[in-house]
Amino acid sequence: MKKNLYISCMAAALCLAAPTAANAQEETVDGWHVETLIPANPDAAWDYAETAPGEEGYGSAQVPMRPSWMCFVASKANQELWIGTAGKGIYRADLVNKNFKKVFDNDFGYESMTFFSFSADGDTLFLGGFDAGMKYAVRDMDGNMGELQDYAQNNNPYGAVQNPVNKCVYTSTWAGKLDHLNGTYDEASNLYTAQNVFNFNDPAYGTEGIACNKPAMVFHPQGLYMNILDNMSGMFVYRVNASDYSPELSGFQTLAGSETGYADGKGTAAQFSGDLKYGVFVLNKARYDNYEDDYYDFIVSDTGNNRLRKIDPEGNVTTFAGNGEPDTADGDYVDLKQCPLKYPTVVAYDEGTESVYFVDQAGLRSITPAQVVNGISDINADKATKKSGCYTISGQKVEKPSQKGLYIKDGRKIVVR
Repeated sequence: MKKNLYISCMAAALCLAAPTAANAQEETVDGWHVETLIPANPDAAWDYAETAPGEEGYGSAQVPMRPSWMCFVASKANQELWIGTAGKGIYRADLVNKNFKKVFDNDFGYESMTFFSFSADGDTLFLGGFDAGMKYAVRDMDGNMGELQDYAQNNNPYGAVQNPVNKCVYTSTWAGKLDHLNGTYDEASNLYTAQNVFNFNDPAYGTEGIACNKPAMVFHPQGLYMNILDNMSGMFVYRVNASDYSPELSGFQTLAGSETGYADGKGTAAQFSGDLKYGVFVLNKARYDNYEDDYYDFIVSDTGNNRLRKIDPEGNVTTFAGNGEPDTADGDYVDLKQCPLKYPTVVAYDEGTESVYFVDQAGLRSITPAQVVNGISDINADKATKKSGCYTISGQKVEKPSQKGLYIKDGRKIVVR
């Protein structure tokens, strides 16, 4: 279920409590609600537990503490988080029906299901199968994911990603090479042949002396460029520009990072832990409302610093969440820099609800925008008062009506269940 706030009632049927001196002085500020959706397996970093048949919600499900990759997908049927594990397959957390199930086994070796991505419409999964080569899978008309199939001849891919604009598919290799797969098609093998388009440690691309042996690629939602995380050193985020019309990549730059440490700042003034793993683009509403050409920031999991860091399009690095202490605490926060995280690894984003999802040693967790009233978010207040038949929205109490349905009040979706 989406993280929109759900309460209920037709405007005509709403019964608002009269304002009191207490709630007249309540302070309402923009804040965040942090919640663990599925706990982590406390005994093994990569093991999992599925939702058992007949269980309500996620039931006894457990996520691995150190998954290898995660993507949010708004499919035709559901909202889903797809989580990859090192050597144990790919799993799907259904956020609408609340269950956690395995989708694909790992049949190709330990590192095979490390890095995957989806097409912009969420219908095609692209998987770098390492020694098994490039794979893909397509949903059927009912929204179910089909079998994994071979896509390209083996180029030992570390990861796979698609440009959302021109639909070119790229793979990265453990040797620091980037190939595109929209080139030569071999009818005999029914596979594409990888065409090299960019290399690290290559003066022809302005990368001489820059080794990046495990490049984790993330494409900008508008197809403007590709951000590349150096999974080997864990200290750098690079950028290469993309084309709307061809698979060519150009304009290499070091977006952020320098030496191991913790420092916010611009470009090479910023420091990461040396355990910089994964990233996701997130909407910047202020840039969007100001009609700027690039209105997405980039959030990365800075695992060793126990933080999530945010990089804007100019390379300015700030701390998005985490106080640096390896601990976990769900709750409501006005400042996410006060929220403890414990070795966050993968991160994903739902633009529809502006929710950030991540996995740390507490489990699969969400960060959702919320109105915080005297330290309590509207989301938590809603949960706390449902049993009494009363809801609190920004300091106003709203009685729960008996009639079920979907209504709109003050621009919010309001549902009686």
